[in-house]
Amino acid sequence: WFSKRKRYETLVENELQATFEALRENAHFKNFVEHIHERRETAIRAMQTEKVINSTNRHFMEAGKLEALDELLDDLETLWRAKLD
Repeated sequence: WFSKRKRYETLVENELQATFEALRENAHFKNFVEHIHERRETAIRAMQTEKVINSTNRHFMEAGKLEALDELLDDLETLWRAKLD
């Protein structure tokens, strides 16, 4: 999954795995992931409001937020399942 994105410096995969191993049981990291899930749900609810439905600009703004949060969660879940379980 590293090849899909622009990279400006080289990532050492072993260091990344070690970092996620250290974070796996960290309560603060779990809280962060829960917070991202909550923000995703908020973005979904915001897209269903009348203001967003009637305004193309607001729709694209909320859709961009949702896409960014989904991408972050996908990356975390990919690493979590592949490297941390």
